Amino acid sequence: MKLKAVVFDLVNTLGHFTETVDEAEASLFLVGRGYEIYPQTFKHALGFTGFIDYPRHGFRDYETFFRKMFERLDVDVDDETLRELATMYRKKEGSSYIQRA
Repeated sequence: MKLKAVVFDLVNTLGHFTETVDEAEASLFLVGRGYEIYPQTFKHALGFTGFIDYPRHGFRDYETFFRKMFERLDVDVDDETLRELATMYRKKEGSSYIQRA
């Protein structure tokens, strides 16, 4: 049998981000923009999108990732809010986190 890939659970197993946007910060931002997405909802939608959708589809950037996450929540977020949320993540976690290998 020929080995095609080795998969590691990088986030919080082999490595972690020293600075991240936590769900309370993201929720506060979204609630301030008029979207009722509270910390627990944000955390679980983010996890679902990251663990279920990302391996299936990959995402080229945070905007695409969050668009899918909000689609799962059945929330239509305006483009400016989407860009600003993505910018929050890029500033703290780096732009290379959301990319398909």
